[in-house]
Amino acid sequence: MYVLTAEEMARADRLTIENIGIPGVVLMEHAALSALAEIENDFGDVKAKRFSVFCGRGSNGGDGLALARLLIQKGAECYVFLSGREGDIVGDEGINLGILKAMGVYTAEVTQRENIKFIERHVRGSDIIVDAILGTGIKGEVRGINKDLIEFINDMNKSVVSIDVPSGLNCDTGKSMGSVVRANTTVTFGYPKTGEVIYPGAEYVGKLVVADIGYPDRVFKEINPAGRCNTADELPAIRRRGLNTHKGDYGHVLIIGGSKDYIGAPVISSLAALKTGAGLVTMAIPACIAGMVSGRVPEVIPVSLSDEGGYLGRKAADELKDFMGGVDAVAVGPGLGRNKEVKAFMSELISECPLPLVIDADGLNNIDPSMLVKAKGKVIVTPHPGEMARLTGKSIENINENRIDTAREFAYKYGVVCILKGAGTVIACGERYYVSPTGNPGMATAGSGDVLTGIVAGFLGQGFKASDACVLGTYVHGLAGDLVRDKIGEYGMTATDIAKHIPIAIDKLIKE
Repeated sequence: MYVLTAEEMARADRLTIENIGIPGVVLMEHAALSALAEIENDFGDVKAKRFSVFCGRGSNGGDGLALARLLIQKGAECYVFLSGREGDIVGDEGINLGILKAMGVYTAEVTQRENIKFIERHVRGSDIIVDAILGTGIKGEVRGINKDLIEFINDMNKSVVSIDVPSGLNCDTGKSMGSVVRANTTVTFGYPKTGEVIYPGAEYVGKLVVADIGYPDRVFKEINPAGRCNTADELPAIRRRGLNTHKGDYGHVLIIGGSKDYIGAPVISSLAALKTGAGLVTMAIPACIAGMVSGRVPEVIPVSLSDEGGYLGRKAADELKDFMGGVDAVAVGPGLGRNKEVKAFMSELISECPLPLVIDADGLNNIDPSMLVKAKGKVIVTPHPGEMARLTGKSIENINENRIDTAREFAYKYGVVCILKGAGTVIACGERYYVSPTGNPGMATAGSGDVLTGIVAGFLGQGFKASDACVLGTYVHGLAGDLVRDKIGEYGMTATDIAKHIPIAIDKLIKE
């Protein structure tokens, strides 16, 4: 499924109206009908229910005006409040306002803060608020009466349905533009907007309903949006296994990690790679922890490497060179620790490894990103915002406010696939970016990222190309976490719980 920026959505509107010839007022009517259908789905028969409909001066307000008419025709009681002068509402929006006026519907202009006290009684007596003040075309911080109305709506403690996008939301970044409506449901049109599927935007949106209002498919094919938020049936295909196969058909994955300080992380990644379906998994670890790690997952093959004071160093990298010939994919980083020996190890590994390479955790903390351009094989990096801050020199706040741009810029600059972890994980690869729709807050637990590393490596080992392994890996990781949540709840979820549910998640995605 596409996700669109504000500019891409504006192009879709222009192409549909000007090139295809579907009038804007027709799109507006379909938008209102879609919103009405969702309201009836959520709240039942609207007859005798009270609505407060807040409309701005633009096309979003026009959708709200059309919806108010449909609600009234269905027997609802509607109060219509305009965040501007009637005379400023023109075009398709003006047509819908004119129809309401001709029907004898009273519309109140709310143009200054003092007006709000006169409408408060009506709003408090309403069952549902409809937010149609600001849409995707918002520019700059919300100020004046629009800001006052957004804050008023949020203070009312009513069920709120936002039209297309919650007013005040930056639909590219998900940021609040000074003040944003907190909706219970958002009915968006055509496709989701980028800021509605990443955080914090997804928190303002509430339940997101995507409505088809008549945009022809050819419009979006011509625009070819860069963003995707794949549903299960849009993922790269996982096929059911043939009957006459053996472990060698499903790849050999090498997990490199561990140190005297951290012994569990590579075990978790190795378990996840096995649970993803890798035929063989080898875990390369410092010799000093081999006795503590070997046998924790009996199916994993342990390999002891020379260590320097409890950490992998340049000698360990040399020992791995001959081992690479029998491996299909490599993951490095979980539990490596941080020091100059590990930095030397990572530099050697990146420049010499010819295989697809997943770099996570301390693998990222021990490199300068300029090393990545020297890689022989395809590199996947999986930073969380803190690791990305170190790699880019940006603040964590800046990264979280610009997650998509940050991931895309990093991927392009260093020629890698970048999985920027977090709520609404972003995968950037080439011209495309993806936002993972699965996962939950219970996955904010130690070792969860190690599970993702193992999953991605497991798919790489089975022959998936890097971008597909990342899209699949993040989806399966989140889905496994969702299965755990549904079974035991979010509190107390562990990385091992997530890893054990990987096969169930994959089974739900298998295509015949």
